[in-house]
Amino acid sequence: MLHRIQRVHLALLLPVLLSACDRQDEALSPALSPTPVQAVFQLDTSALSYGIFETDASSVTVEVSNTIPAVFSAFADISIDDGSTITAYKVKSGESTIVHSMPPGEKRVTLTSGAQTKSDDEITGVFINRIVFNGETQQIKQDNQRIAVYGDSITVGGNVDNLSAEAWPVLLRKYFSVVLEAYSYRSLQDDASTPEKRAELVSRISAWEPDFIWLAIGANDYSFEKWPSQEFGQAYAGTLDAIHSSIPQALLFAQSPILQVNETPNSFGSNLESYRQQIAAACLARTAWCTFVDGTSAAFPQPYELDKDGVHLTTKSSAKYAEAVLNIISK
Repeated sequence: MLHRIQRVHLALLLPVLLSACDRQDEALSPALSPTPVQAVFQLDTSALSYGIFETDASSVTVEVSNTIPAVFSAFADISIDDGSTITAYKVKSGESTIVHSMPPGEKRVTLTSGAQTKSDDEITGVFINRIVFNGETQQIKQDNQRIAVYGDSITVGGNVDNLSAEAWPVLLRKYFSVVLEAYSYRSLQDDASTPEKRAELVSRISAWEPDFIWLAIGANDYSFEKWPSQEFGQAYAGTLDAIHSSIPQALLFAQSPILQVNETPNSFGSNLESYRQQIAAACLARTAWCTFVDGTSAAFPQPYELDKDGVHLTTKSSAKYAEAVLNIISK
């Protein structure tokens, strides 16, 4: 995987290099020591956002904000890959600080924030607000192709042990630059029920300037009975057109929801398969720039490989999901 070192102008303040403070005259203050070099960074607020750094620092201090409801506290974590191991830290509610010691010498370090969910119509999550290395540090920009993933709880990790380290989009970052437009409980109805909502979604995805866009949405439209499958299909087709119009150079992958243990009809009389068929029809009518992905195929996790709820991924099935996506995009 190719990277290049991105040197950021001091005027941008990211990173802010806080070298020695203005020194007093040594004759007046003979015992005054220089302030140790620090490098300060921030991450964006998207789900599972991440930063890659090259540093000789021996420790990194991470300021974290966790607004996820207490009922989901088991899924609140961040991860730090310091080149020798990946450490996932469970994060308590509210503001907290994590200090992580690192091996000596030059190394590449990746920090990943946590997942996000919708609670009382607000997006909550685990956010990394500030990163401070105690040594010279440069941020790395990935040169490989970028994937923007639009999805729900399965996209942000499902029920894996450590979402920030094991969600399938995170695993793909070995090969691609991967950004997420996703949170738990998300449905297409949240983003495409009005022209204004659709335009807002498209604007957020377009801002990433992705080479590929992977749409993994629709399961919650069925499960939470947001709308009938036919209305879902019309909105899905309109969303594909809107995204393509905004980012014509990007290739879209429209993935149908993976199999669940229970797929009985909802209150509209629509089973999950009917939503899958709508996705297929919308994408197959636009094959010049949209590739349909059958999420029920054997390459993707099967019902017996899911968590005990019969819907979400385990750590093992998340890895299988990542491999399936990698094989499709790499063709």
